[in-house]
Amino acid sequence: MHLDEVCLKGRNRRLFERTLARNVCAALGTGCKGLEMLGGRIVVELSQDVTDSLLKRLSILPGIADLAPAVSVPSEMEAIKEEAVRLVGASPAATFRVTAKRADKRFPITSQEMNRELGALIADRTGKKVRLESPEVELFVDVCSERTFLYINKIGGVGGLPVGSSGRLVASLSGGLDSPVAAFMMMKRGCEVVLVHAKGSVAGSSPSALRGKLEGIARALARAQLSSKLYIVPFENIQAQIIAHVPSTHRMILYRRAMMRVANRVAQLEKAKGIVTGDSLGQVASQTLENLRCIYAASELPVFAPLIGMNKAEIVAIARSIGTYDYSIIPSPDCCSFMVARHPETKARLRDVERMEEPIPIADLTEKAVAESEVLTIGAE
Repeated sequence: MHLDEVCLKGRNRRLFERTLARNVCAALGTGCKGLEMLGGRIVVELSQDVTDSLLKRLSILPGIADLAPAVSVPSEMEAIKEEAVRLVGASPAATFRVTAKRADKRFPITSQEMNRELGALIADRTGKKVRLESPEVELFVDVCSERTFLYINKIGGVGGLPVGSSGRLVASLSGGLDSPVAAFMMMKRGCEVVLVHAKGSVAGSSPSALRGKLEGIARALARAQLSSKLYIVPFENIQAQIIAHVPSTHRMILYRRAMMRVANRVAQLEKAKGIVTGDSLGQVASQTLENLRCIYAASELPVFAPLIGMNKAEIVAIARSIGTYDYSIIPSPDCCSFMVARHPETKARLRDVERMEEPIPIADLTEKAVAESEVLTIGAE
């Protein structure tokens, strides 16, 4: 596995490397026979066969740029040649290229010289043709001080920083497409993310269906951070107070301000340093600049909105790639949907919103809701 941004770190690089190594070991469990940090790489010796599911599990761990099942030989040209011929010869591909890199610059020939020498040998021994542009198979050769690693093709990782290297955040989880992607984007920045769902009252909805959906999203996200902590917060009393005291045009804004306070309270309990939302500027009425200002003003902690400049197609593509899409599209009525007015306010003023909140005992309601939360710890799928 090649490291991503960790390689750019300075004196604290070892901290990031140790965090990523710990995450890799945890993801593999008993499948990890041995692990070694080796010049911008993590070399893992497996006690099991390499499977597609294992590679997929590792590819979604933040901090990894790419990975591949590889074989190692002594860093001697004859050993490298024999393994190169074997690997490419075993492939059904008719065309190939060689991409060699020297991590150890003391190796007697350059990367370009190795590319040419190995390419000529493989072509002669196998009858396959060299094609530098769009070959059917690519042989990678990483030359290190004592061992050289050879592998065919490679799998892209998600990059970023390893989870656990940047602190803890709390993410509001609606059950839609956006909020799980926002949580994942902050995991890519090295954050451990605690999930919070505000469970309101919706006529005709199935609590078991919603719970299954939320647990599915949490399991998918746990692939990136090994396990997910999920708070399911009863929101019916807060919801009822907002409906009773607030005009329909402003209910969604006050509802989201109340959710922001709940997330802040959970953050206090979890010693988290900020709040994550799935907001995308202008996507819906509550996400205009004016309305977001009113909503974010309810938070005592910094608010992170990693999707703020993305469109829906970009968000959907990420949701598919991280495995949350299929859960997010499961139909499940939420309390937000029926609180949206036919013509909602798009340019709310903070002073008006705060005035509407005055009759609502929001602090007491928030404390009670969080205290009555159901808290789940969910492992990866």
